[in-house]
Formats: sequence, C-alpha cells, structure tokens
Amino acid sequence: MKRLLPLISILISAGLSAQNPVIRDQYTADPTARVFGGRVWLFPSHDIISPVEPEKKWFCMEDYHAFSSTDLVNWTDHGVILTQENVPWGKPDGYSMWAPDCVEKDGKYYFVFPDALAEGPGFAIGVAVADAPEGPYTPYERSIPGVFGIDPCVLQASDGNTYLFWSGFGLQGALIKDDLSELAAQPVRLDTTLPDGFKEGPFAFEKDGKFYLTYPWVQDKTETLAYAMSDKPLGPYEFKGIIMAQSPSECWTNHHSIVKYNDDWYLFYHHNDYSPAFDKNRSVRIDRLFFNQDGTIQPVTPTFRGVGVTPKHENIQIDRYSAICHQGAYIDFLDAQKPFDGWYVCLTAPGTWVRYDRVDFGQVTPKTVSFRYRASKKCTVTVTAGESSRQFTLRRSKRKWRTVVLPAELAVTGIQNIKISLEKGKDLRIDWVSFTNGTFKNLGNPLFKDCYTADPAPMVASDGRLYVFCGHDQQFDDKPGFEGLYGFNITDWLCYSTDDMKHWTAHGTVMKPTDFSWAIGEAWASQCIEVNGKFYFYVSCQSGNPNCKAIGVAVADRPEGPYRDAIGKALILDDMTPNGPRGWWNDFDPTIMIDDDGTPWLCWGNGTCFLAPLKKNMTELDGEIRILPMENYVEGPWLYKRGGWYYNVYASMGKGMETISYAMALSVEGPWEFKGELAGEAKDSFTIHPGVIDYKGHSYLFYHNSTLSLEGYGPATGRRSVCVDELFYNPDGTIQRVIFKP
Repeated sequence: MKRLLPLISILISAGLSAQNPVIRDQYTADPTARVFGGRVWLFPSHDIISPVEPEKKWFCMEDYHAFSSTDLVNWTDHGVILTQENVPWGKPDGYSMWAPDCVEKDGKYYFVFPDALAEGPGFAIGVAVADAPEGPYTPYERSIPGVFGIDPCVLQASDGNTYLFWSGFGLQGALIKDDLSELAAQPVRLDTTLPDGFKEGPFAFEKDGKFYLTYPWVQDKTETLAYAMSDKPLGPYEFKGIIMAQSPSECWTNHHSIVKYNDDWYLFYHHNDYSPAFDKNRSVRIDRLFFNQDGTIQPVTPTFRGVGVTPKHENIQIDRYSAICHQGAYIDFLDAQKPFDGWYVCLTAPGTWVRYDRVDFGQVTPKTVSFRYRASKKCTVTVTAGESSRQFTLRRSKRKWRTVVLPAELAVTGIQNIKISLEKGKDLRIDWVSFTNGTFKNLGNPLFKDCYTADPAPMVASDGRLYVFCGHDQQFDDKPGFEGLYGFNITDWLCYSTDDMKHWTAHGTVMKPTDFSWAIGEAWASQCIEVNGKFYFYVSCQSGNPNCKAIGVAVADRPEGPYRDAIGKALILDDMTPNGPRGWWNDFDPTIMIDDDGTPWLCWGNGTCFLAPLKKNMTELDGEIRILPMENYVEGPWLYKRGGWYYNVYASMGKGMETISYAMALSVEGPWEFKGELAGEAKDSFTIHPGVIDYKGHSYLFYHNSTLSLEGYGPATGRRSVCVDELFYNPDGTIQRVIFKP
C-alpha cells in the first residue's frame, strides 16, 4: 500500500471576512461540509489550469485540501490531504479528483473521493483513512468494488446503517460497510421517480425522521440544485422542487452540501466568481438555508454577502454587498490579471449607493472611518451605520488607490448595517471601508489616552504587528468619590496594535468575563500567545463563587478576536492550589510561554507564584502545579526566555506601593536567582503590572500608572493607564534598571 507522506498544515486564514466566496487564495469547488469536534470542516475539490494541456478547456483537479472554521467566516487551510500520485488504483496524471466527502466513525476519518482508473476507462470511488480530519490520509489499495462513477456522498443514518450515494448511470445508492471498504448490498437506482434531465452530485441527509436527496439538475440550460424527500434512506424519493435556481451568468455547474451548525442550516455551493470567463475554475460560497414547517426547503437566493458578522475594524469589502442600487453602480476586479486581489464597487453618479449588512461595532462607538478609494473628481459620500450618519469629502485620486483615515463620531454600537451613498461627484471606486475606535500617535506616557487601561500584555503576532492586551478600568457608577476611585471595576479586555511603536490602533473590546459561562465578572490581568495560527487568551476573572478568582482560556482566529471560551470551564480554580497569604485570591495574573522543546508553561499567582506545564493543545494541564519561590513576590508574573536565560519579571512590594523586580534561571523550574528591583513605583498607582517584549530590534517594558486619573483623592488605584519604556540588557543577561519616562 502506498502511504501518503505526512503533510505540514498550512495554517493560514483563507477568508478574513464573512463574504462570498469564502476561500480567496485558490479555486475551490464541489464543497462538502461536515462538523467534527465543534468545527466545520470543508472538503472541496481543487480546480486548477491544466499543467500539461493549458489550452484544454475542461475540469482539472490533482489534489484535495481541507479547511476548517468555527464561525464560517475565518477559514484555516490545513494544506493538501491527498494527491493523485498517492492513489494506488488511480491514474497518477489523470487530474480527475472530483467532488469528495468525509465522515467520522469510531475516531477514524474516512475521506471518500472519485478518481480516474489507472487501468481502463472511467471513474471509480475510493477511500482514504486518517486519525484526524486534516490527515495525513492513507488510501485503500483498491477502490470500492462495483462502484463506478463520481460525486460520492456518505449518509450515517439514524437506523445505525451507513449508505453510499454517487452519480454513475444515474443517481445510485447502496448500503455500505462502516469502514467503507465495500458495499453491503446491491446498489439501488434513486432517480427513476424524479423529473427528466441530467443529474449528478447527490448529497443525502436526514432531518426530523425524513431523508433528503439533493442534487444538481439541468432543468433548462445550466444546473439548478433540486431535492426530493423520502421516509427511507434508499427511497423511493418524491421530487419536491428547487433549492437554488440556475445561475444567470455562465457557470454551467453547481455542486453543494447542506450542514447544520450551531442550530442553523447552511448551503455550501460554488460559482465561478474569480473566473467569469472560464467556468471550470470555481469558488465555494455559503448562504443560509431554511425549512418550512412541513419539512420542505425554502429556495435559496445566492448572495455576495454570505453569512456571519464582520468586525468593524476589518477592511469591509462592500463590493460583497447585501444590496445595491440597480442603476449607476457596478462591481469589477481590482486587477483582472490577479482575480484573488478581489473587487471594488463603483458609484457612478449622485444617488447611487451600496449596503453591507451585519457589521459588529462592539460596545465602543467608532472614532474614525477609513476608505481605500479612487475618484476622478472630489466626491462627497454619506456613511450610514445603524441610525447614525455622517458625510465625508474624498479628494480627487484618479490614477492610484488612496487610503484615508477620517474622524467619524458615529453613535453606533452592536451589530448594524452600513450604507455608502454618493452625494456629489462621479465614478467613485471604493475597495473597502473600515471603522476603528481611534488611530492615534504615541505622544508619550501614558500610551493610551482614550480610556483607562491596566495590566498590559504585549504580544508580537506572526504578521509582524505588536498587540497589547489590557484591562479596562472604569468608574463605579454607584460608588462616587473616594470608594469609587479606589476600587477596581474592570469590565472587559481591550486590544491595541502598532507596527512602528508610534501609531496605534484601538481595536476596542475583545472579550468580557461574562463571555465565559462559568465567570461572573472582573476582567483582571491577561496574556495572549499565538500557536499554530490560533490565538490563546489566558485571563483572570471571578468564578461563580463570589470569593474565588480563577483563570480561563479563550481562543480566536485573529489577535483582535472575537474570542470564545476554549474549554467551557475554568482552567485553574482555587481548589487546585494551596491557599497562601491571599486566601481565595491566589489564582490570577496568568503568564504563558513556550519553551524550546515545545512545552507550554503557565505561571500565575497572587502572594504565591505557581507554575504548571500545559499540553500542546494549550487548554489542559500536563503535570503537577508547583511553587516557584520568588523573593519579595506579590503578583503579576511575566515569564519569558531570552538568550539562554529564563526571566520572571513581577510586581514586588516597595515602600507601601508595588515596584517591579525580576529573577533569572537556566531552567524554567529553577533554581531562580533574585536579581533585584527593576523599576520603582508607578506614579499615583498602588499597583503595577509588567509586560516585556522584544520588537524590531528593541526591548520594551510595559506597565501602568495612574497619571490620567481624577485628582483630589491621592493615588487613584482603580484608574490606571498603560505606559511603555525601552528596556536594556547587560552583556551577562541582567537587565538595567528602568527609570520611568513621561
């Protein structure tokens, strides 16, 4: 048996906004979607231009990729999972790896696919097996005996049996063994009760005791998506109608799957968006699907907008519109020679408009709007977000695309629709728009002046950008004066980013404690780390026990979120650690690092410094919790490695207020040597919280003070602001003392 060589996952975000098409760096077709482990997995075919006969205008597919997502918006490409050269029975240069499917049984993943036969004409259907959805897959030595054709689909029915459907001499179905190695009964012809016309690509599923046979059907000139229903997996099936009408443009094929995810139903299908002149290069789309009370399916109208919600700070591709005026507006490629660069929308005259639905403005109103545009003359546009509108003037930029950031006080929060209308001018071409809480220049400490911020946690992402996560101090509404000023009221976690340490973008709220089902409040210190294209966010908050602090972990596909609870429970609770001098306040202020051997280490603690290894999935402990003896330790550890040395930089106790100290070791488990005080007290703040990072050839110490807080009551403990100063190391690895700068 040939074994597919292990493949390195290509963990890239293949779709950064909730728009169609969803995969935007390659052609994808014939999408089969399945839900494994709480994620949607997408197994499409992979259209390419023939490398041996480029002039041949036909389907050409040599391999399969697997993609996955948790929100149907951001997709990870796990790379090639099977190629034509690895199929023992297939033609190694047949370029005929058409529509596939994948199912799970008893921890094994069975990838079912068609291929041209190495010996003899025609197609057969084979199976490859893996221990994970992303492979590596090992194909069976032979194809499924007696099954000739294309477009396999596997139905794991409620009767406990497994059925194979495929297209070959009509639509066929048969009972098959659970390992899909061979049929368990003779095939049944399924389309004898269906209307005449070419049919292929069957996809069968079960809902509420009814079985659905859906399929592409040429009713007129190009393929529609049609369906039939039955009380039995193998019929007889009764024709019910059309799910999706034939395309008004020149894409002859359509091919689909239907999946339920998080209580909603979705139709995956394809169109030739990126290749309008050649319909053999197609791209996967997604739209919502709805059922009537009697179980019949409501027709789906294909959209550019697709599904999901787009965060306001992304480059919102309004050419993937929800609605557009039918006269005087159009879309076109940015560069017809580079279709994956995407499109623009052109508003040709006053009164033309475009609308884009479901933009998430979060809890903070935007302070700026950005445009990437071209215009033959000066234009005036109105931007409407929800019920709030604002007019902007865009200068002439005829020969090149221009990006501008304009002040925009828009009174809008939550999920809203946006509309761009041209008031004056003509031929305004817009690539994207974006909203932020503010882009501002670093004018010295404190660093962020748009709100109170605390407990900074810097992180350099793989895209080369520096992100700083922090808590959001707020005044107690019901505790004015002294008590409200001194208490901690930290309601959410914020995120800021930069690529030059001079200009910062505020991304707003990335998560709240109440986003965890087990937490009730208090967004205390956090830290984020990137692992294999995912961002793991370790946070301190208050668990359901009102006196118990806890540590949770969330995960996201982008640094700025949105983040979701990764495990549905706290990672660290009070009963897991011995009560030290702080009692039930032991467990907060997490810091995370990955050691050279790949082991993740979690460190935390108030009064006591705890350390524990994590499993490489980043969400489970992988050993006992131990105590690191740290001299003059109070809280807020920051664990990292640099130049062969391990460092723990933490909040220590000075003369009545916290300072920053540090220790060094040659092993993360010690012994640790105390090196003394790194920095003194933060101005006007009892607390201080360090975060250390290397970025673009410089080292930085992040911390907080309270110089922006209200005056008159002394140090404003609960009204802090993030600061940063450069950090310098001596040749022996020790750190030079930091003198805070304004």
